[in-house]
Amino acid sequence: MKILHISTGFNLDFNGGITNYVRCIAKSQSENGHEVYVLSDGGKDDGYQVIPHKTKISAWSFVKPHDRHEYNQVKNLLDSNNFDVIHIHMALNMDQRLFQILKDANIKYIVSLHDYWMICPRIQMVRAGEPRCEKTSEKCTRCFSCMEKNYFILRAARKIFGPTFAMRFPLKSKTVFTQWRKNCDALLAGASALLPVSNRVKTIYEQSGIQGNYTVLNIGNISANDFDDGYVYTPKKDINLIILSSVAELKGGILFCKILEKVRNPKLKVHFYGRCNKKQAQMLRRHGIIDHGPYKQVELKEILASMDMGVMVPIWEDNGPQVVMEMLNNHLPVFATRMGGITDFVSNDNGFLFDPFSEEGINSAIEFLNNLSQEKIANLKKNIHRLITPQEHYTQLMEVYKKVLNGK
Repeated sequence: MKILHISTGFNLDFNGGITNYVRCIAKSQSENGHEVYVLSDGGKDDGYQVIPHKTKISAWSFVKPHDRHEYNQVKNLLDSNNFDVIHIHMALNMDQRLFQILKDANIKYIVSLHDYWMICPRIQMVRAGEPRCEKTSEKCTRCFSCMEKNYFILRAARKIFGPTFAMRFPLKSKTVFTQWRKNCDALLAGASALLPVSNRVKTIYEQSGIQGNYTVLNIGNISANDFDDGYVYTPKKDINLIILSSVAELKGGILFCKILEKVRNPKLKVHFYGRCNKKQAQMLRRHGIIDHGPYKQVELKEILASMDMGVMVPIWEDNGPQVVMEMLNNHLPVFATRMGGITDFVSNDNGFLFDPFSEEGINSAIEFLNNLSQEKIANLKKNIHRLITPQEHYTQLMEVYKKVLNGK
């Protein structure tokens, strides 16, 4: 099978969720005998061939939606190669006429819905200081600031006036946003398959009016390969909770600290492993959270082995959180918000879920932590099962490819 992955906007070697995934899946396909190419903003070949994407369109700017040179590059690439399947992951800085190129070439293509960029330029479906968005609507045209048409102006405004000022700046014209959505909607409508990474991502796209042939594919995490079926829980003196990677506001850092203020469980100790800024570090200290600083991936298994329960409390619809997979695959029940892809993996059988936007939900979270014991954790651990491995995900993805090629 001759496969082209499209992942533009970042160098393929960038250490990010989507780029990491594309590298992994492209290598697996290549090792299984497929001829694989990746159109990306640079990167090293690794069993597959990286085709450098050349464009003058900025990844985060909407001021220049068309680039004749880039348009011709992509068109010639498709015309001169007999690709069986095109798999789109990111198209941040591509000419917005991409759908027309694919339509003219009469090539079957698939779109992975890793995040919400195809319906929301903010990607996270959140506007600062306002409730979460559960779908796109007319208000999106008022949310998109004219400053966001140009990345450099946006950065300057954030630096001078603060992170939320640019978002509040009025939109002078709806034309840019409306045309961008029109192009994205056409691209999604023409796909042979849409592959959301979680059920919640699928729901949000559907509620936003995107109709298509959906197949939810949870991404496999390498930690599943080391799942220990013979694991036995040994209670410790304290109940150790762990927060991984980030305590930014959207990741729920402020929310969790507010919850901790009302928790009176003397056995609880909260640990943070990851990067944070000076202000966030001060917040952690004020709430008695132990800041261990950054960690290396090779250290993660040992770190999680010393913990009793994971904490994952984003206040945005976190699309497919790998951290949750790592926690569960290391036998940690998860204390989490009922947001995004978390609910594909966490339930009240193997963790605790609550609504971060209701008083009742917050109170239930406080009550849960106040009553948390080693016995409760032991019962939750019994209900933790291995999640899918990268190889199992690969098999599921290739089945989708075969169905697309067979017209199913």
